[in-house]
Amino acid sequence: PPLVSKFQTEMNYDPGILDYSTKYYWKIVTWLDYQKSYIGKKWTFTTEENFPPEKPSIDGPNSLKINKEGAFVVEATEINNDLIYFYIDWDDGTIIDWNGPYFSNQLVEYTHKWDTEDLYEIKVKVKDEYGLESEWNEFYITIKNPRFRVLNLYKLLDMFPILRFMILKLS
Repeated sequence: PPLVSKFQTEMNYDPGILDYSTKYYWKIVTWLDYQKSYIGKKWTFTTEENFPPEKPSIDGPNSLKINKEGAFVVEATEINNDLIYFYIDWDDGTIIDWNGPYFSNQLVEYTHKWDTEDLYEIKVKVKDEYGLESEWNEFYITIKNPRFRVLNLYKLLDMFPILRFMILKLS
């Protein structure tokens, strides 16, 4: 392995962020005056494995009217506590493409509206900052066309005879 620190005078060394599932080696060589050195033994360790985020959750309304915006909350657990990014397919030709970064278990709200009556399958997945992806989670929503009820004046007058009486009196 390559030498990463030379002429170090501090008692500590910070190697920065290490890669997952990687074996690292180190050895300390102490130099004293007059070019005399003492070579320590070689040490090794292996960093932990990077696991993909768990399948995300999604919650929101089960039905909406056409062009009415709905709020959806997504959340995911990342076992290694890496930062995460969300990908959402709204099933109408629009997507949210790896939005983030967010913390593990952070609740994130997205809004969306549809312009066509149908049953839609919203799909969401998450990836960590190292590119490992979760499984998809699905959420179904029904988009309905608002129905206008035509009020029949005669039925209304039959339901409220006093109203009919007042209208007839005034005419």
